[in-house]
Amino acid sequence: MNIKQAISHYTALFSDISDTAHLDAECLIMHITNTSRAGLFSHPETVLTKQQENKLEVLAARRSKGEPIAYLTGYKEFWDLNLKVSSDVLIPRPETECLIEWILTHFSNQHALKVADLGVGSGAIALALAKERPNWKIHATDISKSALKIAEENAKAHKINNVSFFKGQWCEALPENDYDIIVSNPPYIPNNDAHLENLQFEPQTALAAGSDGLDAIKIIVHQAKDYLKKSGVLIFEHGYDQRDSVLTLLNKAGYKKTENHTDLAGQPRFSLARK
Repeated sequence: MNIKQAISHYTALFSDISDTAHLDAECLIMHITNTSRAGLFSHPETVLTKQQENKLEVLAARRSKGEPIAYLTGYKEFWDLNLKVSSDVLIPRPETECLIEWILTHFSNQHALKVADLGVGSGAIALALAKERPNWKIHATDISKSALKIAEENAKAHKINNVSFFKGQWCEALPENDYDIIVSNPPYIPNNDAHLENLQFEPQTALAAGSDGLDAIKIIVHQAKDYLKKSGVLIFEHGYDQRDSVLTLLNKAGYKKTENHTDLAGQPRFSLARK
């Protein structure tokens, strides 16, 4: 089987379980052949080795059961970073890049800020900010030892040295209490939400957060006030239908200048407020 035939075969195989069947097939073939997309297009007649065919067949079987491509290849692009991922961490989503963009737009590199990232996972937020702002000091926390290991590996792979990692829950793991920014992409899906079934391969502790999906956010909103500077900003991602609930939480907790922002699809995606 050559590359062109493999793409055609696996596109058809994935068509019933994926809206991106052709792209899925290409990604897996690029992975097992260590070839770029341009390489696939320029050499479609290249015949796969038996070992490559066997590996592709195994990965395709897993994809057919719904396992995300990122877990099959072991990597996911976020911002301009190629991040290692596994089933121990949530797969970074492009929607979260809107949060990164807002922070970078409103906080220049002229000031050496201190930032905390709560629930760092693969390191997506912390490492994107750290790479763009090398003079910032970033502390990242996570309750999962496995997640921290992956985040540390990603930092090392990208030669990012201004992030330190701490094990523990949310703000409790932070070594200091005078942060300019506290940022988080916490779990925010209700425990009984039907969407969780489509996310069964990802760590549920990074997705579900109580009957209303706000358990983690409530803790973060409460804790962050004791860890922010007087003018510090708390900013976090949440569900598209949680905007009003989140802004109410922030206002009741005594935060000032609460705001909500949408993602590129126009959906409410993250909220922020000042201490």
